[in-house]
Amino acid sequence: MNSTSAFRLALPLGLLLLVLCSTGLALQCYKCSATAGECTATETCTGDKNACIKVTAQGLSTYGCNAYSRCNIQNVMNDYNVGQNLESSCCQSNLCNKGFTGVPASGLILFLAAALLVFFS
Repeated sequence: MNSTSAFRLALPLGLLLLVLCSTGLALQCYKCSATAGECTATETCTGDKNACIKVTAQGLSTYGCNAYSRCNIQNVMNDYNVGQNLESSCCQSNLCNKGFTGVPASGLILFLAAALLVFFS
C-alpha cells in the first residue's frame, strides 16, 4: 500500500473519529415546559429517548427529549395531554428542537458525503 492510498483511507476515518468524539454519543435537546418565550435550558437524553421534540398548542411550546418511535401525532397528544390543535416536530441531532431543518443528523450526512468524495477522487 503506497502512502497516497493510506492517506485516502486514514483521512475519512480520522475525520469520523473526530466528529464522534467531539459531539459525544448522548443527544442534547432544549427542555422547557409550556413557554411562550425563548427556550434556552438543555438536557441530555437518556434511555430510549433518542429524539428531540417540540410540541406547540394554544401558543405555548414544550421542548424536550422523546422516544422517536413515539413521535406520531396520537402518541404526542396522549403523552403531552394536549388537544387536537397542536403542532409537533421530532428530530435527532443536538439541539435541533429549536428550529427544524427537516434533515436529521445533517452534519453527519454532510461529513459522510465529503469523506466519500475525498476517498473516491
